[in-house]
Amino acid sequence: MASCGPDPISRNACPACGSSEIIEIPSGDVLPAILFPVESARAADVPARAIRAAACSECQHVFLTQIDPDFSARLYADYYNLYPFRTLETLNVFYREPFDEVLRVFCQPGSHSLLEIGCDDVQQMRYFLDQGYRCTAINPGAEDCGDVHFIDGYYGLTVVEGDFDRIISRFNLEHIVDIDAFFEQLQHNLKGNGIAIVQVPNAQHFLHLGVLNMFAHEHPHYFCRRSLAAMISSRGFEIRFLNGAGEPSLICAFAHGTDNTYDPLARIGNLRRVISQVCAFIADRSDRVVLYGAGLSATALLYWSEFRAEWYDRLSIVDDNVVIQGRLMPNTPLAIGRPDDKVLQGASSIILTLSQQYHPTVIGRLRARGVAADIYAISDNGFKAVSRDD
Repeated sequence: MASCGPDPISRNACPACGSSEIIEIPSGDVLPAILFPVESARAADVPARAIRAAACSECQHVFLTQIDPDFSARLYADYYNLYPFRTLETLNVFYREPFDEVLRVFCQPGSHSLLEIGCDDVQQMRYFLDQGYRCTAINPGAEDCGDVHFIDGYYGLTVVEGDFDRIISRFNLEHIVDIDAFFEQLQHNLKGNGIAIVQVPNAQHFLHLGVLNMFAHEHPHYFCRRSLAAMISSRGFEIRFLNGAGEPSLICAFAHGTDNTYDPLARIGNLRRVISQVCAFIADRSDRVVLYGAGLSATALLYWSEFRAEWYDRLSIVDDNVVIQGRLMPNTPLAIGRPDDKVLQGASSIILTLSQQYHPTVIGRLRARGVAADIYAISDNGFKAVSRDD
């Protein structure tokens, strides 16, 4: 009786970017299920299949177009445990050191939750445990232990509950057949402000080295820098870091994407309306107005076409930076003052013209000093009064 296993998988579009502009790679070589050396007792019974692959004309992703799920399952169940290089330290260091450099930027020590995909070895998690991470890992055949919560399963097919501050995938993504399920699960498990980091072999690097064969049945995907970026971006994530195309492995840090669009003309138009609004506000005041911050927002007001020279007499500008205190704004009589009580208490209105990230600190300081003036902020919300409760 014929087997009733999963149907073979055929791809006629790029799994990285979705383009249907793909070119078949003339190969068809029959390769064993595993290509690394095995013990003599197992060397004669390794099944073999032809490799069918294509390259994407849009993003240069190379991928297998014909995948037999039964063959893949047998590969991992019966042969992949024979891999002899897992503990080879020279090979590990070659790929681990660049990855650790990225980790130091995006994975600061602390009590954070971390999920590693494709790991079943507590020693490989030791780096994270030593930094205080609460660690979970998933891999077929993984057995739970005290230090790490190991999950036996395939990521994207096995449900992983909870969300994580960091999700790590080292040399795992190139093995994934159902890419959509993988990234859908990742969207669910990554916290809103979380960071995911993946590391994959760089096919472009190996082809440039003149390696005669890069194909293996366990790898449905062969990434270049462009195709890895396309795969991650097309699944709704925003790339925070991606290393160079000439590196032996590609390392990408990414986060949830945002809905913000960038239209510079529309944004500049909105900002010009804010400038006009602030100048109209100053024009309506007969008493002293203080600009707090001698940065770019202040220059937008002082050199605006609607600005009037007669406003200088009732305008002051202050800044916390002692380096520029006492200097004058170019082509004006306005000297940069210290934000002291004499200036601030004599004003009816204070307009925050320094960068938005400093607003909470400055507002808190002004409130603590009992400054009675009304405070207004220029920010991404436009020009608005600051509530007394802020």
